[in-house]
Amino acid sequence: METETQTTIEVQPEKKKRGRPMKGSEKPKLTDDQIPTKKLGRPLTALWRYQENGVYNNMASDPEYAKKFWYSHYRKPYTCGICNATLHCCGAIPRHERSLHCQLAKMKKEAECKN
Repeated sequence: METETQTTIEVQPEKKKRGRPMKGSEKPKLTDDQIPTKKLGRPLTALWRYQENGVYNNMASDPEYAKKFWYSHYRKPYTCGICNATLHCCGAIPRHERSLHCQLAKMKKEAECKN
């Protein structure tokens, strides 16, 4: 006696994903006659910025830009109140005040005030 064993495959419904679907996940499929001829996306306006290999050159158009910016924003003359030296960088003030030249001038001023 032969008995046939039937295998039953249970088809499980696809699990529903949590949350909202992603914005671009439901794109309609285009046929050959509906394919746009021009490229989609942001147009390339500054073509001179792209190098020959297609990489975007994000450097400033003026090669002296950083130098000019530093001179106009940071390089301002400062006169030391202790030794009357003129400094051109505001970041150098604390270092200058610790220098031997400025410390000696400070000691001389203090000695003159005591007398």
